[in-house]
Amino acid sequence: MEITKQKVRELYEKHSKYYDLTTFLDKIFLGNKRKYLLSKAYGKVLEVGAGTGRNLPLYNEKSDVTAVDLTPAMLEVAKKRAAKLNRKVKFQVADTEELPFEDDAFDTVIDTLVLCTYPNPIQALREMARVCNPSGLILLLEHGISNRKLLRRLQYWREDGHLKKVGCYLTRNPIKLVKEAGLDIKESKRSSFGTSYTIIAKP
Repeated sequence: MEITKQKVRELYEKHSKYYDLTTFLDKIFLGNKRKYLLSKAYGKVLEVGAGTGRNLPLYNEKSDVTAVDLTPAMLEVAKKRAAKLNRKVKFQVADTEELPFEDDAFDTVIDTLVLCTYPNPIQALREMARVCNPSGLILLLEHGISNRKLLRRLQYWREDGHLKKVGCYLTRNPIKLVKEAGLDIKESKRSSFGTSYTIIAKP
């Protein structure tokens, strides 16, 4: 089963009102991984697939953050969160597969739990690399295929229904995708029974 960008946008327009109700799942499955990864961000930061802005409280106050997402309704929630945090963030509706920024424009590019939604994840990763300066970092916190046999079978069994419901592929391998996109992996870790991937890469 495949899914289009339009369908992803429509699904998250619907989910935007209650998306943050799943925050507790972050604590269960991801622990402090967001905090660890975002502690590496510096300088001019681009967050792609920023969603409702869950990462905003974790950025260094000195970071110059630009947050983009395919879904306007998700960004509206993020804007409200930024206002409550008194954080200056530049928001823009944008497609990660066709980012509207110049080459080498950012020091850090961040993607958390979004690689599973792109129709063409390798193109999205190449765009992240294009807009990141050569000495910068690309920080990824993703979920994907498990290295546990029984759990992997469950993921394949559930994938079509999950994709139709929330626009998310369960069986992608982020490490493989990052390598295929030509990025240079400096650090990678798997956890949560092999379903969570923390990746630090360079363009």
